[in-house]
Amino acid sequence: VSARRFRFRGEEAMLACISDISARKRTEQALEAQWDQTRAVLNGLGQGVMAFDRGLRLVAWNGRAGELLGLEPEFLTYHTSYAAIAGRVGQGLAFGPGGVCPDTVPGGGPPAALGAPLPIRPAPDERSWECTRSDGQVLECLIRPLPDGGFVVTYTDVTERRNAEREIIASRELFELAIRAAREGIWQWDVRTGELWLSPYWWGMLGYGEDEMVNTAARWTELILPEDRELSARMARDLINGAMGECQFILRFRHKRGTVVHMLSRAIRVLGPDGELFRIVGSHTDVSERVRAEERAHAAREEAERALRDLKEAQAHLIQSEKMAALGSLVAGV
Repeated sequence: VSARRFRFRGEEAMLACISDISARKRTEQALEAQWDQTRAVLNGLGQGVMAFDRGLRLVAWNGRAGELLGLEPEFLTYHTSYAAIAGRVGQGLAFGPGGVCPDTVPGGGPPAALGAPLPIRPAPDERSWECTRSDGQVLECLIRPLPDGGFVVTYTDVTERRNAEREIIASRELFELAIRAAREGIWQWDVRTGELWLSPYWWGMLGYGEDEMVNTAARWTELILPEDRELSARMARDLINGAMGECQFILRFRHKRGTVVHMLSRAIRVLGPDGELFRIVGSHTDVSERVRAEERAHAAREEAERALRDLKEAQAHLIQSEKMAALGSLVAGV
């Protein structure tokens, strides 16, 4: 029912209209029930979600969105304007100064180049970026346009993932530095894919630069002296079959200059989460000087033993000669 007072021919009058809106109310009730169901689903998400119509008015959201943006639950209501929400985020404490990007970035850049969760004017196409709250929490933001001209904004807390990625990067850098600092060549062989990796220092021990690295099993076999290839293949089979958990032996490789390099090879089995062999990891240490020193020591020992034998033979010969000379003197005396 609607009524309006007005003057008609100098007198007070009223015009009343009565309309049957039962169908509209039933539609609104159905929409409200559907929205309650949708809200229950949205509130079950770990992401923050806000949907706007083509008039830039809020039509769907969940509590997680307000929590991540630092908005009070009572502030987000149906048909709240996008500008009001963006302004409230910019005035809040969740993101500190610069909480809202002043505009989309010309040239197709992300809509929140300043690390803000909301631009003043949303981008017309799908964009994603990251922003950081004042407390250090990292949000992954995504704007996706809708067919009717509206758009959806989602927020995902990726703080743990980013921290884990930073830790992985730091660990990888530390591992690479440790490999470069170690005076050993590190290698690993993925038995499932057949991929072989040899560290730059390993190649450097054979006189090759990083631009000459060819990390393949064929190249590995080619560098081993033919006399040692069967030993290497046998050790690899024993490790794969589980006949041994680790091994240690000396292999001879051909240096780039053509010389022979003796390497002390160590290898261990690495099991995957399923308990099956995943890869074989090992190291190589250049022991050429030690081997040559041992060879020199062995040759010197053999030379000393040969000299001792010669000396003993000379002594025996001298004693025999002295005996014969004494016998000759005795015979002559007789």
